[in-house]
Amino acid sequence: MSQFTEYTTESAPAESRRFMTATRNHLGYLPVAMARMAASPQLLDGFAKLTAIFDRSALDPVAREVVIMTGGGRRSRAEARDGVSRRRKCPGPEPRRCRR
Repeated sequence: MSQFTEYTTESAPAESRRFMTATRNHLGYLPVAMARMAASPQLLDGFAKLTAIFDRSALDPVAREVVIMTGGGRRSRAEARDGVSRRRKCPGPEPRRCRR
């Protein structure tokens, strides 16, 4: 199994740092997937562009979150779920406990 380095804004290549900083400022944390993709500034750029396209889709925000949470590995789904909870200011880690 491959091991990927999880970069920080200090250890990442200089070209990746602006994406990482923008993501941390937007979400309030740096997702593990972003920390791993930081090895390739081009990958981060492509991910940012695809995310922007996805965000303009006809899906409502909840449906987009469902798509995000059902894709990827177990760790990325848990991280996505926790990110949803933080964005909605939920009292616990489970989005169903959210009060809108």
